[in-house]
Amino acid sequence: MNPSYPTSLDAKEAIKASQSLLAVWYDDGLKPLARPIILSIGEGKVTLEVKGERGKAEIPAETSGEVKVAMQGNRFLQALKACSGIVEMQTVSATSPVLFTVDSHRCVVMPMDIEETKAEAQAEPKGEPKAEAEGKPKRKRKAKAERKAQAEAEAIAQAEAEAQAIAEPETPITKAEAREAVAVA
Repeated sequence: MNPSYPTSLDAKEAIKASQSLLAVWYDDGLKPLARPIILSIGEGKVTLEVKGERGKAEIPAETSGEVKVAMQGNRFLQALKACSGIVEMQTVSATSPVLFTVDSHRCVVMPMDIEETKAEAQAEPKGEPKAEAEGKPKRKRKAKAERKAQAEAEAIAQAEAEAQAIAEPETPITKAEAREAVAVA
């Protein structure tokens, strides 16, 4: 199993730093918020950088381990704005999704594959395939997936039936009431 790198940081500080870095970068055809932000996590801080050493900002944070991950600037800002406060940020590697968590709110952002993070991703050890997946024949996994899909379909059908039962009137309409409704219309 791959190690996880949890990090806690202040969303307000990260938003300000990200917006400043993205505003400085103006010499290419990319939209300002679509530019990648590179996060270097480690040593009690998160370092935000823009591609090509155009700027750098450091934010104090509680970190565990070291990892470097890049993500689209606007996606990073959206996640921080949605979470606000002290955000728990967690990733496994430079190529795995980043999970942002605050209380019960969760947001996942996919990383970008850029030159600055490729070297780190290649240096990471590849995880071994799960032993239980190797031991199971494909038909058993397929049958399990089919049972799960069937259970989900039954749950949806039951929820729709309950919703329809709630929406329907409890007393049947008499013929007289039906004639009144037709006559009025």
